[in-house]
Amino acid sequence: VFMSIPSTQTLKRARRFAGRMKAISACLPCAMKKRKCSDFRPCQRCLRLGRESACVDNPKVDRPVSQSSVSFLANMSTATESQFVLKNEWSYHVVQRLWSYGYKAHELERLFNSIPVELASQMQRGFLALQTMHRMQAFNARLLHESGESCNRLDEGNTTCSIPDEWATNRVYGVLQFSFDPQTNKRKQVAMNARYAELHGYHQEEFLARYANHELDLHHTEVDSIILLLESLQGLHEDRSTPPAVRHYRVCLPEGHGGGLLMRTTTAKAFNARGQATKWTIVAEAISPAEYDAVAARHPAVCPLAFLAGDARPGARLLADLPADRAL
Repeated sequence: VFMSIPSTQTLKRARRFAGRMKAISACLPCAMKKRKCSDFRPCQRCLRLGRESACVDNPKVDRPVSQSSVSFLANMSTATESQFVLKNEWSYHVVQRLWSYGYKAHELERLFNSIPVELASQMQRGFLALQTMHRMQAFNARLLHESGESCNRLDEGNTTCSIPDEWATNRVYGVLQFSFDPQTNKRKQVAMNARYAELHGYHQEEFLARYANHELDLHHTEVDSIILLLESLQGLHEDRSTPPAVRHYRVCLPEGHGGGLLMRTTTAKAFNARGQATKWTIVAEAISPAEYDAVAARHPAVCPLAFLAGDARPGARLLADLPADRAL
């Protein structure tokens, strides 16, 4: 089953019926007993009763995606700087871009405020270069428009998120797609297959709803997240000639789903004629500790923990230390 967030046209129709739609927040076991249920799966009551499987295997959509997509697209344009209380003079626009992906605002605030002052200063220089590049591209677009050349033609290309059928039902590889508005640099649409959600410990419907409502927790420890932010600065000058980026790292799973796993991701970006990224496609797969160790030994540059942080722990130790690392 393949699901995606509706387009703007679908959103307009959904808004007309939004007042008559009622989302079911309780899982099936709690709904049957008419008990209070939390908004994540498995819920606290099912965890306490040892009924995680019945809670997670609920075939109903806890929060209908059509309703969730309405709040997602509406909230994107109303995000304000007051949502983030940032230290070290972090640019609001840097955090806002990550927030638009779907992460919780307070999670991002906590992450950025935990970065040491010296490191934050160096990272801000890189992100400032990215913002400057985006402003120059937008300025060039205005000049082209004023000179009579159609800006729409420069944005031509398939920016619709769609996953082929053979990937939609794949049980090994998870696939996630983002499309971006090249003018605002914000997310327009998201699509994923069921396997991508499973790799992160969620059902497809709930994971997509969390993306839509900015309810995503960070999938990494605090230190790992900072390292991956640093690694992302290496992609400032990527263009259509840049090959897909391959990375190997560990992922934290939600409570009740085990500690975590090691993952390989391959990220391909699509660009318009102005060199702006319009769509990302991420293919993810779980790997064994032995696979991670082999790659880290031969190609450490594709393992951010080893390459940027000098973390020489083998894959099995990274997984064993995950609970302690999350508590730091």
